[in-house]
Amino acid sequence: MKRFLGRYAEQRLIEAGFTDFKISYIAFLANLDEGGITNNELARRAGVTKQAMSKVVRLLEDEGYIYSVKDEKDSRSSRIFINDRGKQLLKAVFNCMQDLRRKFDDIAGHDRVGAMLDTMVLLVRELEKESGEIPLPIPVCPEE
Repeated sequence: MKRFLGRYAEQRLIEAGFTDFKISYIAFLANLDEGGITNNELARRAGVTKQAMSKVVRLLEDEGYIYSVKDEKDSRSSRIFINDRGKQLLKAVFNCMQDLRRKFDDIAGHDRVGAMLDTMVLLVRELEKESGEIPLPIPVCPEE
């Protein structure tokens, strides 16, 4: 299912003009806060090393999905924000997932798919509690 979702979403994003984006970066963008976030906090939320996060941040910044600003309270640190292109990408991902949900509903029925998704969310939340991991946010459609 993960491979299918990745291929499906990547193809739709390419068709929408996001040819330079890897689907694995969605988790990073989904962890950004409206008020900005530091690289260290973003790495902690995403469950990766600071070095790995720095690399992804540089890539996303170079491709124009995010930008960073020196932190007013701590000049040694920067705050990372999503920009308009990043918001457009998240909207495209949201629309892609809505299309996919309709396909799933057509195949298995709305109630069965809903029950499956609810069960998956329950399982992941409980497993995250056991492991002490920070739960990933539930994606919502970014505003226009």
